[in-house]
Amino acid sequence: MLKHIIDTANFVTRLSGILAGLILSALMLLNTYAVVSRYMFHRPVDWILDVSEFLMVASVFMGTAYILQVEGHVRVDLVVHRLPEKIQRGLYLVTTFMILFFTIFLVWKTWELAWDNLYTRSDSVVRFPLFPGYILVFYGSFLLLLQSIIKLYSRLRG
Repeated sequence: MLKHIIDTANFVTRLSGILAGLILSALMLLNTYAVVSRYMFHRPVDWILDVSEFLMVASVFMGTAYILQVEGHVRVDLVVHRLPEKIQRGLYLVTTFMILFFTIFLVWKTWELAWDNLYTRSDSVVRFPLFPGYILVFYGSFLLLLQSIIKLYSRLRG
């Protein structure tokens, strides 16, 4: 049962990572469209800032758990690699616990933020609803929490 839960969480995290990359590609294309529209055709796009902000936040939070899953984050390991294996393992556990506690707080607060902004709209001309962006932040934070639990569990098991 536990293996199935871990496999499912890893699968969803991989899908979210792929989606984050696709969102970044869409963001690049949309901003290129906005620049061409503004400077070549003198027709600025009034919604591009809202959409760009939403897509950037979505890609960051949807991709963060994937980065943890594949251990693709930046590390400063100049000193750590020179330490004995036992100390390296201890440092890994400490940092994983720190991530775990941070993400518990993050999940809690992002849910509150999403719920508090259920009917709120942006102050821009387009007045986009804010809830979808906040719920994606919650979703990404929750995936990050799951991945930190999986990392901790796998490290403690062996």
